[in-house]
Amino acid sequence: MSLARLCQVFFAILLFSSNVWAHKPLLSVEDNGDGTIYIEVDFSDGSSGAGHKIVIKNKASGKVISEHKVPAESSMDMPMPKVPYFVFFSAGEGHEVEQEGPFIESS
Repeated sequence: MSLARLCQVFFAILLFSSNVWAHKPLLSVEDNGDGTIYIEVDFSDGSSGAGHKIVIKNKASGKVISEHKVPAESSMDMPMPKVPYFVFFSAGEGHEVEQEGPFIESS
Protein backbone atom coordinates (compact mmCIF):
# COMPACT_ATOMS: atom_id res chain seq x y z
CA MET A 1 0.00 0.00 0.00
CA SER A 2 1.40 3.37 -0.99
CA LEU A 3 2.03 6.06 1.59
CA ALA A 4 -0.59 8.30 -0.06
CA ARG A 5 -3.23 5.54 0.15
CA LEU A 6 -2.27 4.79 3.75
CA CYS A 7 -2.74 8.49 4.62
CA GLN A 8 -6.15 8.52 2.92
CA VAL A 9 -7.29 5.50 4.92
CA PHE A 10 -5.96 6.97 8.17
CA PHE A 11 -7.75 10.30 7.64
CA ALA A 12 -10.97 8.54 6.61
CA ILE A 13 -10.91 6.52 9.83
CA LEU A 14 -10.13 9.63 11.85
CA LEU A 15 -12.95 11.58 10.19
CA PHE A 16 -15.45 8.74 10.66
CA SER A 17 -14.57 8.19 14.33
CA SER A 18 -14.85 11.91 15.14
CA ASN A 19 -18.32 12.01 13.58
CA VAL A 20 -19.45 9.03 15.65
CA TRP A 21 -18.38 10.69 18.92
CA ALA A 22 -19.45 14.23 17.96
CA HIS A 23 -23.17 13.63 18.36
CA LYS A 24 -23.64 13.38 22.14
CA PRO A 25 -27.12 14.42 23.38
CA LEU A 26 -27.23 17.36 25.79
CA LEU A 27 -30.06 18.06 28.25
CA SER A 28 -30.59 21.00 30.57
CA VAL A 29 -33.48 21.28 33.03
CA GLU A 30 -33.85 24.46 35.10
CA ASP A 31 -36.34 25.90 37.59
CA ASN A 32 -37.88 29.11 36.24
CA GLY A 33 -38.84 30.13 39.80
CA ASP A 34 -42.51 30.49 38.91
CA GLY A 35 -43.75 26.90 39.15
CA THR A 36 -42.48 26.03 35.67
CA ILE A 37 -39.33 24.41 34.34
CA TYR A 38 -37.22 25.21 31.29
CA ILE A 39 -35.97 22.25 29.25
CA GLU A 40 -33.38 22.60 26.50
CA VAL A 41 -31.98 19.81 24.32
CA ASP A 42 -29.25 19.82 21.68
CA PHE A 43 -26.32 17.74 20.51
CA SER A 44 -22.64 18.28 21.17
CA ASP A 45 -22.00 18.84 17.46
CA GLY A 46 -24.33 21.86 17.54
CA SER A 47 -27.27 20.18 15.85
CA SER A 48 -30.80 20.73 17.11
CA GLY A 49 -32.78 18.38 19.32
CA ALA A 50 -36.02 19.46 17.61
CA GLY A 51 -38.43 16.67 16.78
CA HIS A 52 -37.04 14.23 19.33
CA LYS A 53 -38.86 13.02 22.43
CA ILE A 54 -38.72 14.24 26.04
CA VAL A 55 -40.23 11.98 28.69
CA ILE A 56 -40.92 13.06 32.28
CA LYS A 57 -41.05 10.14 34.76
CA ASN A 58 -41.98 9.91 38.41
CA LYS A 59 -38.74 9.37 40.34
CA ALA A 60 -40.26 6.91 42.84
CA SER A 61 -42.48 4.78 40.61
CA GLY A 62 -40.92 5.23 37.18
CA LYS A 63 -44.36 5.94 35.71
CA VAL A 64 -44.54 8.38 32.82
CA ILE A 65 -45.92 11.76 33.89
CA SER A 66 -45.82 13.28 30.41
CA GLU A 67 -44.23 12.99 26.97
CA HIS A 68 -43.41 15.85 24.62
CA LYS A 69 -42.00 16.34 21.14
CA VAL A 70 -39.19 18.90 21.22
CA PRO A 71 -40.28 22.02 19.30
CA ALA A 72 -38.26 23.71 16.54
CA GLU A 73 -36.43 26.00 18.98
CA SER A 74 -35.09 22.95 20.93
CA SER A 75 -36.43 24.28 24.22
CA MET A 76 -39.70 24.50 26.11
CA ASP A 77 -41.26 25.76 29.32
CA MET A 78 -43.71 23.55 31.14
CA PRO A 79 -45.37 23.21 34.55
CA MET A 80 -43.10 21.70 37.20
CA PRO A 81 -44.32 18.22 38.14
CA LYS A 82 -45.79 17.97 41.65
CA VAL A 83 -43.60 14.95 42.53
CA PRO A 84 -39.84 14.33 42.27
CA TYR A 85 -39.06 13.38 38.67
CA PHE A 86 -36.50 12.63 35.98
CA VAL A 87 -36.39 14.13 32.50
CA PHE A 88 -35.28 11.81 29.67
CA PHE A 89 -34.13 13.03 26.26
CA SER A 90 -34.29 10.19 23.75
CA ALA A 91 -32.82 10.67 20.30
CA GLY A 92 -32.56 7.01 19.41
CA GLU A 93 -30.54 4.05 20.60
CA GLY A 94 -27.28 5.16 22.16
CA HIS A 95 -28.42 8.77 22.18
CA GLU A 96 -30.25 9.03 25.47
CA VAL A 97 -29.61 11.19 28.50
CA GLU A 98 -31.49 11.75 31.75
CA GLN A 99 -31.43 14.40 34.43
CA GLU A 100 -33.17 14.72 37.77
CA GLY A 101 -35.51 17.68 37.53
CA PRO A 102 -35.63 20.53 40.04
CA PHE A 103 -38.40 20.02 42.55
CA ILE A 104 -39.94 22.25 45.21
CA GLU A 105 -42.23 20.62 47.74
CA SER A 106 -45.42 22.54 48.28
CA SER A 107 -46.51 23.08 51.85
